[in-house]
Amino acid sequence: MLIFKKVLLLFVFFITSFFTSFSQCTPDFIYTSIGVPGVYPPSIQIPNLPVPTGISEGNIGENYNQTITVIIMQDTTLDVSSFLPPSAVTAMNFAGISTVMNVGVNHITFDIQNLPNGISYQCNSSNCEYQSDADGCIKITGVPLEKGTFPFEVNMTINIQIPSISGILPAMSVDIPSFSAQNYDLVINDVTTINEINHISNIYPNPTSSEFTVNVNHPKNISIYNNLMQLVYSKNVINNITINKTELGSGVFIIKVSDKNIIEKYKLIIK
Repeated sequence: MLIFKKVLLLFVFFITSFFTSFSQCTPDFIYTSIGVPGVYPPSIQIPNLPVPTGISEGNIGENYNQTITVIIMQDTTLDVSSFLPPSAVTAMNFAGISTVMNVGVNHITFDIQNLPNGISYQCNSSNCEYQSDADGCIKITGVPLEKGTFPFEVNMTINIQIPSISGILPAMSVDIPSFSAQNYDLVINDVTTINEINHISNIYPNPTSSEFTVNVNHPKNISIYNNLMQLVYSKNVINNITINKTELGSGVFIIKVSDKNIIEKYKLIIK
């Protein structure tokens, strides 16, 4: 009975891990309704295609969320000579058979390179692999840790099915070498660009070795992030609130004080 329970627990853990390992994004209907294979949003305006372009900007210390929609082609036409043995290409040329042919698309695999620190991606399909004629999405999320403009690429590897040619070539599947399907510039703004000069609230003492007080002049939300930009404290306050070191520990923290009209950010040091 004990062994059965252990096996059952392992099975539940595996199933839970399997399903939670995928992104919870949804392909954008604006792009799926077009039905044209590709990676969306486009980085530049496509002629005669009035759709949103580019991706949203982010801020240091704030959650970033961007969905990339992928629409997978069903088949394509290309010259397959570079994927075949030289002897097969010679035999096809001798027989007058063109190496430019229709090939099926088995699946396409995506990956993203050069995202900034704190940002990662996850697909809504295992290993970011999509079968032909499908719609999918890639969710780019995280809390950026550095400012700047970060160019990154969405790369894809296409696995094609080359049909058999009697007496010359059996059916075979091969990967077209990975290439960039879309290029984006992700802009991450510094916290100092958001109301850094005209602070309305106040935090004291800072640095502190015990407790500190956040003083606000009307109801606001207080969010505190540690040095890994993880949210460690969040509360809605009306005016003043005192927070003890025991609630946060020691280190350097970013405190965000916000309402619907304004965002203030402070650096707090707890010794």
